[in-house]
Amino acid sequence: MDIKFVANEVSYRDAMDGDIKQLSFAEDEDDDPLNPSKYYLQLSVNNEFPPFSPSVEWFDGRKYDGGADVSRYHLERNVLRIWLDNNAKFTITFDVNDSVYECVSGFVSDVL
Repeated sequence: MDIKFVANEVSYRDAMDGDIKQLSFAEDEDDDPLNPSKYYLQLSVNNEFPPFSPSVEWFDGRKYDGGADVSRYHLERNVLRIWLDNNAKFTITFDVNDSVYECVSGFVSDVL
């Protein structure tokens, strides 16, 4: 499965002094999170309790899925590629300001 989309919404959140981190990419920032119809990918990690690997969930335009592990990634200024251990591959194109990109880059280098 090869999922490609343009993320019009890129967000980074953290809580508990950075113990919980979440990075999400969404095709449509106004899409209903309980009944999505557009592509999204969300990565989150909770460093309070093991395992410390990120959880991954996504919507591929037809169905929700998740639970796979990140096997590798490649980050460029406007593109994130992620390969999962279930043979899914994501190519996400985005355009963000420097401060948001620093959050994306920091999450990717710290968590993935």
